[in-house]
Amino acid sequence: MQVSVLEAVEERRVNRQVVNHSANPPGNGPGLGLALPGLGGRARRRPDASADPPLPRGGRYDEVLLKPGGADQLRRTLAELFAKTPASDCGRTNGRTAGRGCSFLTSSALGTSGNPPEQLPFVYASEAFSAGAVVDHLGTLATKFWDVAPEANVLQLKVPKDGRIIILGDTHGQLEDVLWIFFKYGPPSEKNWYLFNGDIVDRGSYALEILLLLFAYKRDCPEAVHITRGNHEDSSCILHYGFRSELESKFPEQLSAVWNTLTVTVFPRIPIAAILQDQSEKRKIGVLHGGVPVNLSKSAGAGNGDEVPAVKLIGGLTRVNRRRQTFQQLEEGDIDGRLLYNLLWADPADSEEEKKSASSRASKFVEKDTRAFCEANGLEFIVRSHEVPRNMRGAYSQHGGKCVTVFSASNYTGSVGNVGGVLVLRGDTFEARIFEHWAPPWAKLAEILRSEPNRGASPGGDNSNISNSNN
Repeated sequence: MQVSVLEAVEERRVNRQVVNHSANPPGNGPGLGLALPGLGGRARRRPDASADPPLPRGGRYDEVLLKPGGADQLRRTLAELFAKTPASDCGRTNGRTAGRGCSFLTSSALGTSGNPPEQLPFVYASEAFSAGAVVDHLGTLATKFWDVAPEANVLQLKVPKDGRIIILGDTHGQLEDVLWIFFKYGPPSEKNWYLFNGDIVDRGSYALEILLLLFAYKRDCPEAVHITRGNHEDSSCILHYGFRSELESKFPEQLSAVWNTLTVTVFPRIPIAAILQDQSEKRKIGVLHGGVPVNLSKSAGAGNGDEVPAVKLIGGLTRVNRRRQTFQQLEEGDIDGRLLYNLLWADPADSEEEKKSASSRASKFVEKDTRAFCEANGLEFIVRSHEVPRNMRGAYSQHGGKCVTVFSASNYTGSVGNVGGVLVLRGDTFEARIFEHWAPPWAKLAEILRSEPNRGASPGGDNSNISNSNN
């Protein structure tokens, strides 16, 4: 199925579901209402979180997950854990298998199957990670990583002078791509930084493990791993695009606690955008998940005019409260919400005609919008993600090289056939280059990672200058 058709089908479906769901959104705080599909959209009340019994522990790899300095061991463990699991295929099933590439049994179902033990799916919470360890790992570290103040909406990062930063676009639960990228370019370290530009969750079946791994590396080397929020790190999106199904398959008995940790504690804290600069602070590029926000009225984040020509990241976006569980249900006059929504959802257009005619949930932006945004923020160009590049390559350059789309999930949803890509930005020259990949299947990936020769070597494979990235 072509990606545009897949997105259109999901767009119509989620619009209907969000409207039906909006009257009873997921809980607005720990221990409040939680609406789940299958419950008629009704919010189920939970008692105060302090009254909940302790979450179960005892997952086989809990110690690996929670061990300071254990991120690299966790990476290798994940490759072995899923070595026999299938690749993502939700694109072939019109999204019906999103988040459910693996089938995990509940503890009560273990004794009911006639299959030999070696053919049984495993109970995730006992054979992988327990709900208690996952909630502790993600919830505790999120509060440590990210200040909730608006000033923290924008990451400001100086690329190591003798190092680099590797920017990933959407990974959408495809852990194979993340593990392959870490193998190909080396794991996060003091001189080998990574920035994940949102849409880590939904569609694929291993979004939870990507988050667990990124948090472990950021715990062990805080300056080497950075994350910006995508439109799918949203409590409404994950209800419909697969992440809730993934969590339910892994923690059917503790879904509420894991859900609340992610939607209340983790997602609202993730920064919205990033500015990457060289050591002299004279050269800068911007990173945001969707694109340039346009057609905004006056707001705290957008300046003083009735119509805003360009949003400033520092002094504009850094005055807006980003702590929202969802951007799907904006009230009339919520201009700051609209600003955030466009930063996460907007797509570029190549002409004013396309901008006006294209059907999009956010306002499309054209070259003059991109140039105005870059000028207002002192940026050489912007890096965004959010969609498979139209050339089916790892990246696509538009707007005279001022707007570069990077997408990292190869063979997206198991059916699109695109190659994945990353943008590597060197600290010494501030040169940006695109490198591409196709993640190997799980069994081959596990085999490769067992030996891991030449880990951390210079990037290989196809690459090109930004100016030629759409060839």
